[in-house]
Amino acid sequence: MSLPASDSNEPKPTPAAPAPPQEFDLLAFWIQYRRLIIRLIVVALLAVAVWGAFLFMDYRRRANSEEALADAKTSADYRKVAADWSGTPAAGTASIRLAEELRKEGKPAEAAQALREFLGKYPVHPLRVAASQALAISLETAGKSEEALAAYQQFAANHGRSAFAPLAFIGQARILTALGKPEEARKVLESIEQKFPGNPLMENASVMLDEIKNPAARKTGGSPRPTPVPTPSPAPSPSLNLQGTAPSPLPPGVPARAPSISITPAPAPAAPLTPPMPTTPPTPPK
Repeated sequence: MSLPASDSNEPKPTPAAPAPPQEFDLLAFWIQYRRLIIRLIVVALLAVAVWGAFLFMDYRRRANSEEALADAKTSADYRKVAADWSGTPAAGTASIRLAEELRKEGKPAEAAQALREFLGKYPVHPLRVAASQALAISLETAGKSEEALAAYQQFAANHGRSAFAPLAFIGQARILTALGKPEEARKVLESIEQKFPGNPLMENASVMLDEIKNPAARKTGGSPRPTPVPTPSPAPSPSLNLQGTAPSPLPPGVPARAPSISITPAPAPAAPLTPPMPTTPPTPPK
């Protein structure tokens, strides 16, 4: 039985060579996609124009708000700036200055309300930390001890690394002492020594801590000290009055002393001058 002839000797087809890459034809690309390209350019120009107009309007708004803030002098002026230019940094600053003016006018409750509105409306502002501290102080001044204590505690929790943080702890201790909780105040003050070693405000905390540990020092403002024994002052000696006025009276019970008069002796008269003796005898008359 014969086998079929093998196809191994037949020539294999040669693979076709890859076609050379065609060169980019800019004109053909433009003709094909010109409408799309024009639309994209128009959209980009419109976006740039809108963004530029927004930046310009925002700049003008900020400039006008800062000018209005510079012209404000009274609490009514600051209130108007905060209302007319709401959302600008100048309006936030006007709210803080409004609170300062209200505190000066003896209205700490209204000042606290202005600061609350500022904190709620401006989550990002350069003076936000100072406003949080001022809110607690305003509440304490208004006599709202519980709210002030909560504000101090919230400030210490949110801004524990701030430069105002020791003041927040000192405020807590001050309120706790006024509420009759000296032990809690002592714990707060002792925690300050651990959290802020070497802080310049530690001196105030140390004074308060000493007053809590030594209750007798609260009445005198410090540690009680022995009262020095007064030394009697010597009785004044009468002076001789040579101008014809009455001498100063002596205190009762002091014996009078005889006035002492110092007499300076007059200088001795100078000796008379003697004429000089002639050196040659006179010539006798002729």
